[in-house]
Amino acid sequence: MERGELRVHYQPIVDAVGSRVSGCEALVRWQHPTRGLTFPDVFLPVAEGTGLIVDIDRWVMEEAIRAACTIRALLPDFGVAVNVFSARIM
Repeated sequence: MERGELRVHYQPIVDAVGSRVSGCEALVRWQHPTRGLTFPDVFLPVAEGTGLIVDIDRWVMEEAIRAACTIRALLPDFGVAVNVFSARIM
């Protein structure tokens, strides 16, 4: 986190009835400087074991809220979902 290597990617959520994008899910990824894009199954267990998961959850939530505010200014019904790993983020 301190090196700015975490990224939030947004996966579309498609309404099955209307076949339209109704929202998105915020997904955290680690952009490692030499290994490239690293998926959460690699780094989140370590984050959970060290207690860093609380900081990561908080950061992802803040980024997702920022994005949701921007998107919802144009599309008021657009939803943004975030999976929270830790029990306490705020």
